Amino acid sequence: MKRSSRQTVDNSNRPQEVAKNLTWLDHIDEESLLVFPGKEEWRKAFIHTLYTWFDNPEHLVLEEFCISHRINRKNLWYLRDRYPDIGDAVKEIKILLGARRRKGAMTFKLHYASAYRDMHVYDSEWKSEVDEYHAKLKNEADKDTNTGTQYIYEKIIEYRDKPVAE
Repeated sequence: MKRSSRQTVDNSNRPQEVAKNLTWLDHIDEESLLVFPGKEEWRKAFIHTLYTWFDNPEHLVLEEFCISHRINRKNLWYLRDRYPDIGDAVKEIKILLGARRRKGAMTFKLHYASAYRDMHVYDSEWKSEVDEYHAKLKNEADKDTNTGTQYIYEKIIEYRDKPVAE
């Protein structure tokens, strides 16, 4: 069916974004947390806002969303844990942010180490690899530290046992 140019599109069912002109107090106040998130339309608007925020390729960490929309990070985690629909959206956004960070590292737009350092936070599939990497770094650091300490102890003992010249 072809639409004529005079027909209008009904956007009444399309979720609106959460307002950006809120203050930090709007999200800290316990009363406001009970009033808005319990309503399904507010949660849909919040999820829509989260995905709209993600559309900007400059956004790389979820905390930027909290800052730009004046939402306390603890409250975001509270909403994620309390409401499964928000939790699913946050989880999906974190995976997408992880993919964006990986692509940035592969195309040399982001530094490799900074992009992969906390990849396990964004994509849970990376947790085992990151744990192995951190364990390897810790072992290397311990080995380097122990070698240096051992060398210092040997020099102290060598100096202590050296006869004093008269």
